[in-house]
Amino acid sequence: MAALNPVEKRDLEKLFEMRGGYVLTFSDRTFREFILDVTGLDIDDKQIGGAGSKAIRLRYFWSTQPDPVVGTLLRNLVEYVENESPLKEKGRAIAKRLLGGYRQIKSSDESRIWSENCYRVFLSHKAKVKVETSALKDKLEICGISAFVAHADIEPTKEWQEEIENALETMHAFVALMTEDFHDSKWTDQEVGYALARHVPIIAAQMGLNPYGFIGKFQALPCSWDDAPVSIVKLLIKQPMMLEAYVNAVSRCKSYENGNLLSTIFPSIKSLTGPQTESLVSSFNDNIQLQGSYGFSGNWPSKFGPGLARHLSRITGNEYAISKSPKTSRFEITLAG
Repeated sequence: MAALNPVEKRDLEKLFEMRGGYVLTFSDRTFREFILDVTGLDIDDKQIGGAGSKAIRLRYFWSTQPDPVVGTLLRNLVEYVENESPLKEKGRAIAKRLLGGYRQIKSSDESRIWSENCYRVFLSHKAKVKVETSALKDKLEICGISAFVAHADIEPTKEWQEEIENALETMHAFVALMTEDFHDSKWTDQEVGYALARHVPIIAAQMGLNPYGFIGKFQALPCSWDDAPVSIVKLLIKQPMMLEAYVNAVSRCKSYENGNLLSTIFPSIKSLTGPQTESLVSSFNDNIQLQGSYGFSGNWPSKFGPGLARHLSRITGNEYAISKSPKTSRFEITLAG
């Protein structure tokens, strides 16, 4: 729980113009999207933001979330305020205090470490499995995940420990690849500790070693190197930012094979926003690679499932179907009726 004193709360309420239930110029939609982008948390979830106006939900958020999370949000909200003022400087100081020893990362460092419009996952691993981990990184990228693999991603000119800390501070989720010798490295345990302190989603991928210590409280994900990409994405797809990154990844699909891989995630998707549904439909209608993949077309249901149209019908409650366009002679998904 963030340790804001009464004076700090009063100053923040003035800075963010929270009188009357508002927060700056945010609408309900942009308020949710801003907090989701910055923290990975959905303010519309009552367990995270409570209920009521934007101001009430923000007060609930900063009274229930840990210091680093609140500090990160406040740091970004303060910079959203247009005019410089003594009150804005107070806001910066409050955010800095809550962040404590947490690193302030330059946007240039973030763009160097992570791919744009992707969900950021730190892959913690032993050096001896760097080849397998790099292959896993490539598969995850197809599904919208930008994965940090220390031995592959650190530039020779960068001090390696600093770069690892930059990645840990800006990741959205953490995956421990728990091979038999995972515990032999002091670095992997420190990476786990950093992830626990940041309260990001954590997956303990059981690859020969059972989760131990603090990470033992998380349910293990038994998997092999072959099934790890799909298993990891199926767990993370519950995160709103991961779902958005996945939808963006579908729009970038470059091959039938990648389409089949992307389609394996369909059964794990429980809900979609209107724009996300429209994006998936447009991606299919505009991309011949998706139209030709069994997983999206549904032409081999016994192996690849019933296809995108059937899954959209399940998820949205509306009836979608695939038909041949009379204009282009290409297959497209439309709302039935």
